[in-house]
Amino acid sequence: MNVNKTLTALLIAGMAAPTLASTLITSFEDSETHGYEYGHFGSSTHVITSDVQTDGEKSMQANMGASYQGGVKIYAPNSWNWTDKKELVFDIVNNTNEEINYGVKILTNYVWDDANALSEYFNVPANTVLENVVMSLDSTEYGSIGASYNKAMAMEINFFAAESPNTTVYIDNIRVSDGATEPTPPPTDPEEASGRVSSAPVKTLLQLETFDEITDAIETSGSDIALIDEGVSIGDTALKATFNNSWSSVKLHGNWDLSALGDHLAIAVDVTNPTNTGLFLYSRVEDNSGNDASGIARGKYIPANSTQTVYVSVKDTPAISDIVNTLGMRELPAKALSEGWGDWQELNLAAIEAVTFFVPDLAAGTTEQQFIFDNARVIKDLNHVSAYEELVDVLGQNNQYDFYAKLEESEDLEGLGERETQLLGKLLNRNQYGGAPSGSNIIADQDCKLSSPASFNACKTADGKWYLVDPDGHAFISTGLANIRMTDTYTFTGESSTTPSDVRKSMFTEIPANHRKEMGPVHSGPVEKGEGVSFYANNIDARHGGEEAWQDITIKRMQDWGFTSLGNWTDSAFYSKAAAANMPYVANGWVLHHETSENPINRIGSGYWGPIADPFDPNFALAAKKMAEQIKLEVTGHEATLMGIFVDNEISWGNCLNGDDASCYEQTLAAMNTDASTSPAKNSFMWFLENGYGHSKSIEQFNAAWGTSFASWTDLRGAQNFKYSAGMLGDLKSLNWQFANKYFEVVNQAVKAEFPNNLYLGARFADWGRTPETVDAAKGHADVVSFNIYKDSITSQHWQSDVLEQIESLDFPAIIGEFHFGALDSGSFATGIVSADSQQDRGDKYTAYMESVLDNDNFVGAHWFQYLDSPVTGRAWDGENYNVGFVNVTDTPYSHLTDAARIVNCELYGDDCSALKGDSEERSARDSGALYDGKNIGITSGQLNGMETIDGIDPEEPVDPPTDPDEPQLRTGGSAGGLFITLMAIAGWLRRKYVS
Repeated sequence: MNVNKTLTALLIAGMAAPTLASTLITSFEDSETHGYEYGHFGSSTHVITSDVQTDGEKSMQANMGASYQGGVKIYAPNSWNWTDKKELVFDIVNNTNEEINYGVKILTNYVWDDANALSEYFNVPANTVLENVVMSLDSTEYGSIGASYNKAMAMEINFFAAESPNTTVYIDNIRVSDGATEPTPPPTDPEEASGRVSSAPVKTLLQLETFDEITDAIETSGSDIALIDEGVSIGDTALKATFNNSWSSVKLHGNWDLSALGDHLAIAVDVTNPTNTGLFLYSRVEDNSGNDASGIARGKYIPANSTQTVYVSVKDTPAISDIVNTLGMRELPAKALSEGWGDWQELNLAAIEAVTFFVPDLAAGTTEQQFIFDNARVIKDLNHVSAYEELVDVLGQNNQYDFYAKLEESEDLEGLGERETQLLGKLLNRNQYGGAPSGSNIIADQDCKLSSPASFNACKTADGKWYLVDPDGHAFISTGLANIRMTDTYTFTGESSTTPSDVRKSMFTEIPANHRKEMGPVHSGPVEKGEGVSFYANNIDARHGGEEAWQDITIKRMQDWGFTSLGNWTDSAFYSKAAAANMPYVANGWVLHHETSENPINRIGSGYWGPIADPFDPNFALAAKKMAEQIKLEVTGHEATLMGIFVDNEISWGNCLNGDDASCYEQTLAAMNTDASTSPAKNSFMWFLENGYGHSKSIEQFNAAWGTSFASWTDLRGAQNFKYSAGMLGDLKSLNWQFANKYFEVVNQAVKAEFPNNLYLGARFADWGRTPETVDAAKGHADVVSFNIYKDSITSQHWQSDVLEQIESLDFPAIIGEFHFGALDSGSFATGIVSADSQQDRGDKYTAYMESVLDNDNFVGAHWFQYLDSPVTGRAWDGENYNVGFVNVTDTPYSHLTDAARIVNCELYGDDCSALKGDSEERSARDSGALYDGKNIGITSGQLNGMETIDGIDPEEPVDPPTDPDEPQLRTGGSAGGLFITLMAIAGWLRRKYVS
């Protein structure tokens, strides 16, 4: 019965033990007056000793004899009544050098047989103290429950040898717990979180139900329930409910006193909709008043195949409608159940008796609806601003939620930079620029974009796959991280001379004195202009000693993780460091940033980031010229590794996502509604129409298509008030292409004036701001077309098949400027645009996404957005508060993600990089040494943060010089924290197309 039950969370130094509402059975102290009898049976012996203890002064030394033939016991002559208890909890110590497998049995009814007993099996690792080992009193994972087992008549607890004979352990602090009155801590080991669904990282004030068993407290009406291991956010199981008809429900009964928990409370649950249909879920909360609450319903639409934490305000406080402008955060980690009907009745918070989840009607075309529930609890009401008080600590971390490798204070950061530096290396299976090594069979030399590149080119192979080509003439794939800069690490403190915010001021336990500055105006948020602070910048001072040292270790990290480029919006201070390290980088510019009051640029229409600049305006060309000149100044002296240049970002050309032509060509129609005397775009549109470049070749054809009666083109020049109709579509498509063509023509001319032999990488199309015509226009001027694609992959399963077909038909090099995945398990309040369930899942999703990129013949690379997490309280510019970084606010790398990236990057040019998987004992020194010269594989964020030792790493010693690639140094052996070395086990090797 050798099991691998997870009982090791508290091995990680610095992580607090859970506090359970429990009843002590015994700690084996002399002062105890309980009348229990201690003993042993079979081939075992015992002694009460002061040699080892976890609580008090004594414990029981259990010498447990032969397997399944002996053990020790605690006997109660008058029995225990554990009717309202759910767990047996105890501490156990193993001082031997071998893992011990043992069993625990509870005997009931004064009958010594298995029919009246519950048994379970556990492991305790070698040389380990395990506190708070939990055994369910109602269910088992590896043991058995007898048919006559009755916890109301428990009379003996046995600890016995299982598959580890003749072993000795120390047992202490035995108690029973109701298991539901205290919040359950989050998983501390990242491996525990693997496979779980996301749960909102907010403080649990009272645990209502973990769904680890089905008890009488769970009542159904018209629904079927079962415990499953899917949709689990806490514990081992979740509750799957099948609602079979209208008004079917699941009710959780209790006797909950919420009165002492605060004034503004909510009841929350993690809910998964596992179906392919979006469904509505409703809730009802009841107290002991006896009022008829059947007319009170508050609900929410739960999208198909999604998990959300949802909550209902116990005071029916309206949900915050404008989150970003009220709180300064883009998203919240939970969704309010706030839609419905009925007047909310004032509840007696001291006597809440039930919360019910129900469906009034089944969705059309369905005969049943399914939801999965887990982690029902009481939280602060996110509909009320008080929930955000003291949201972050002095380090900028979530102050209301504990997560793996969370640091306690600034002093904990000291020395971590030196510690990590000793681990970092680089991939060896590539040339000096990160391209394919000499002798590679990937030869990209067909249809090159530049005739005489200064650095990089874009070419394709003989069989049609596009690659970048580095200065050595080798195929190159650009992978990297964007936004390596301090600018977006700032968050508003709430102090402002114009728009102060008390809500913002309340969010911080303490604000660092350094790295404060005045900021604004902003895109969105409660503070238009005011004081911003960077917790991240303050933390790198403590972790690395300042920004210069941070820049140095950042370059080393990029090499260690295998990235071949620095992505867009990297601070220009990195350009010289990148060039010195032979690290390719991209430069960037914004045309509108170079507009002046003397030469304003006309704007057209509207868009997410604002109206579009009019590319026909001469001042646009003037600003583009100044932009290119500025980029030239920034890169001068560092041109050797300049990979290319991005200009602008996510322009709102038109939204064609839903097949709505009116939305798709809204911006072009807006230009048609302007006055040609003041709008260069409208003036140019008139020339195109008059000269036959539109779909309509005459004013008569135009009138017929647009439903107008203009006598001449001249009559059309004035401002109009056109509303979209289908007849306009042909002309709008033509004019949309002309508008985009002019934009890319002007920008390309400006870029090429300063960089005639460098790649122009386009304007980074967003899915919601792109038309087929704009993509087609871009290929006439950009050397590489760029997209920001926030999907699970770029296959037709996740990205629009028509776009993929368009790219294929263009036969043109393309690059992804942005993608990411985020999770909630590190304390961020939002996942980002595409969600993952955990940090492990982020790494898995990264691998799958990059596989789809590299399988596509046209894509020459992809850049992740961004290097670092957004502030928990939202970045100052627009409130983004996403877990999208490769590092968190304390500059701690997410090891699951970095390990995944290293393997993907190692395999870019066709190598077998399986030696970089598995732990140090499984890796072949010869094989991995040919690929990578560092020691950073499988190092957890807990180890990086000093919570566990790392073999051979002494932060007090000077940092070693880079390892000679011919003599690679690899981690060998294990450490006390070896159980927590998390290593990528990525299912399936990447299947990619390579040219032979």
